[in-house]
Parts: sequence; structure tokens; C-alpha cells
Amino acid sequence: MQITIRIATLCMATALLATGNAWADDDDGLQQSRNGNQLRKEALINAEAPDFTGIFNWGLRIKNFKELILFAGHAAQTPDFQVVAPGDAVVQTDFILDQLDHFLGSNDLDRDDIIRIEFTLTKNVSDEQFNQILGRFGSYFAEVEVKPAAGTLRFVEALAFPGMEVEYEIWMAQ
Repeated sequence: MQITIRIATLCMATALLATGNAWADDDDGLQQSRNGNQLRKEALINAEAPDFTGIFNWGLRIKNFKELILFAGHAAQTPDFQVVAPGDAVVQTDFILDQLDHFLGSNDLDRDDIIRIEFTLTKNVSDEQFNQILGRFGSYFAEVEVKPAAGTLRFVEALAFPGMEVEYEIWMAQ
């Protein structure tokens, strides 16, 4: 099942890349103009759903993008495969968000380019930790005018390495 979902995601991403510049240029939405970038992100609000706009939007209209960039699942792990703060989902989230800023910067991207985040947490993550994690993402996106679209939140039995509690996949557009 998970393989099918990932294949479908890759197919969708390929289709988006093929049509990226074909989306109409118009005056709707917010223009993000950094270094000549004409990416436009417009939040789509769902009045029938809970208000999480401090962290994410229920929908996002994206126009005038040249590239769709997908960062694979990022976990709190060092280059030598050591898990950072085994069993502590909040510290792992802090580590990942810090590393994400470095990774974004080294690829000429920033937080404004993020359009979606996929959340994968283990079933070991408590409600208290989950609320703290949401707070971390709220702070992380505080300065971003148009927040990313809500990503899928999934809880799994375990991740790739013992002690790893969270993993985040990031989608961006420029």
C-alpha cells in the first residue's frame, strides 16, 4: 500500500513538473518576489475545518512556479547514522527544523518556498509531545506570510532506526 502511495506521489510530482509554467499568470494570490522569483502562494481557507492557520492552511493555490522540489523524509540522524535524542520526538523535531534551514539555504531555498510537509510519527509520541511539535512548527512558520498546505499526518509502529520517533518530508516550489 505504501509503495503504491509513493508511486502515485511521484507520478503526481512528475505531472506537476511537466505543467509547472503552464499555470496562468494572473494577479490572484500573494506574490513572493525574492531574487526575481514570481512564485505566488494563496491560502485556501476551509471554514468547515478547525483553524490551524498559524501552522498550515487546508489548501494552497500555487502559481508561476518553475520547479517543484521534494525533500525526502528527514529524521534526526547524523551522517554516521546516529539517532539524535533517541525516543525524544520534540528534541528530534528541533534538530530536524534546524537542519532543514541549513539544507534549504544550501539549495537556494527558504521557508517561504515550503508548500507542504508530510508528518510521520511513531505511536510512541504522546499527545503532549505532539502538541509541543505543533508549537515548534507554529514558531518555525511564524514569519512565513502564506503557510504551507496541511500535509498528511501518519502514526506508524516504528521508523527506520531504533529511537527515531519523527520524520518529515518537505515539498517546495520556486
